[in-house]
Amino acid sequence: MRRVNIYSALLLMAFCGAMLLWAIPANTAAGDGYGVSPATLPNVLVVFILALSVLLLVQNVRLPAGRLSACPLAREGWHNLGRFTLILLVSLALLHLLGLRVGGILIILMNLLYMRGKSKIAIACTSVGVPMSIYVILWYALQVPLP
Repeated sequence: MRRVNIYSALLLMAFCGAMLLWAIPANTAAGDGYGVSPATLPNVLVVFILALSVLLLVQNVRLPAGRLSACPLAREGWHNLGRFTLILLVSLALLHLLGLRVGGILIILMNLLYMRGKSKIAIACTSVGVPMSIYVILWYALQVPLP
């Protein structure tokens, strides 16, 4: 498990480097001179992932050779990971087809329904409230232009 964690950290660090140096600058528009640049949020998130990857690498390099850091996923864990990945892929397609607001609502709704949320009111409020709150905060408070 230690070797897998080291390889995972290195792969994540390479991915973050590619995102910071190539993907984010190539796919975000230049700022209008006021407000927050559209590249700020992606950069902050990728730097956060990069920092966690460095911590994972340092932790596993310093780990004694005979000690395992975690147990591998059982069969049911892999099934759940596959289902969440499928939900994510469908959600990304919905985001592209239906837009940010409607797609965001459907992403959260599908995940809450998959996790068997009990209260229909809580599912509805969370599914609508969270994406709309994020949209309002980014659009109006931070002035990040969203599609």
